[in-house]
Amino acid sequence: MCARKSLLFILLIFVTKYLIMATVDSIRNDLIDKILAINNKEYLVALNNLIAVGTTDKQPYPLTEEQELMLEMSEKDIKYGRTVPQDEMKTRTQAWLSERKA
Repeated sequence: MCARKSLLFILLIFVTKYLIMATVDSIRNDLIDKILAINNKEYLVALNNLIAVGTTDKQPYPLTEEQELMLEMSEKDIKYGRTVPQDEMKTRTQAWLSERKA
C-alpha cells in the first residue's frame, strides 16, 4: 500500500509540473503572437527593455548597509506583529494630509 501511495504522489507531481509547463508554454506562445502583431517601434523597444530588465540574474540596485538594516528591522516588525493594517494606514494618511492642508 505504501508503494502505491508513493507512485500516486510521484504521478501527482509529474502531472502538476506538466500542467504548469503547459500553462507557461501557452502564455509564452500567446505573448509571441501578440508581439508579432505589434508594428509600433517605440513600443517594441520599450517592451524589449522591460523584458531585458526582468531577465537579469544580478540585483539591479545594490543595497547599502543602512538599507539592509532597515529591511532586517522591517522583517522583525512583521515577525512580532508590529504592523498597521492597510485600511488604518490609509485613514491615518488621509487625516495627516487634511491637517497639512489646513
